[in-house]
Amino acid sequence: MHRIQKISRLMLLVLNFLLLLIPLWNSIIWLFNDRESLAPFFSYSLFVSTPEGMINIATLQLNPLQQFLGICSSFIGSAPLLIGIIFLKKLFQNYKKGHIFTLENAKKYQQLGYFFFLDAFITKPLSDTFSVIATTLNNSPGHRYISVGFGTPNLETIFCGILVIIISWIMVEAQKLQDDQHLTI
Repeated sequence: MHRIQKISRLMLLVLNFLLLLIPLWNSIIWLFNDRESLAPFFSYSLFVSTPEGMINIATLQLNPLQQFLGICSSFIGSAPLLIGIIFLKKLFQNYKKGHIFTLENAKKYQQLGYFFFLDAFITKPLSDTFSVIATTLNNSPGHRYISVGFGTPNLETIFCGILVIIISWIMVEAQKLQDDQHLTI
């Protein structure tokens, strides 16, 4: 039990760091998309899939509207991840207290599974749509795109959501067994 509590404290620190880093990174990659502005610090590439092929945003001159749309696409795309991190923080706080197989934890896992579905069906397509608009807005008429897609990444997310929901069901059964064990003399 002590080991679970120790790892939970470490995970809480990591998750808090990620809650700060992810939104900051999402803003930086769209605000400083040209390689020259960040070249002294690090190099990165962000590719957006459009009907004409993959576009590296580092090769584009983005206007403020495109940067805003790009930041919106990144925030929409990372919203389920950030919400998932908040749920994981609550789980690890419970683990740190020694509450492992509880109904509250099982509900958190179930909610996390439903956020996978939300991500697959709403946020991924919406985020990809905003990314395509942001990268093709300066194109000449006839080469600007709005595209909504559903593909393998969405199916992978749905599969992960199903797994997490099944884990939540197992947690509920484990909690019932634990309650029965406490009542047995």
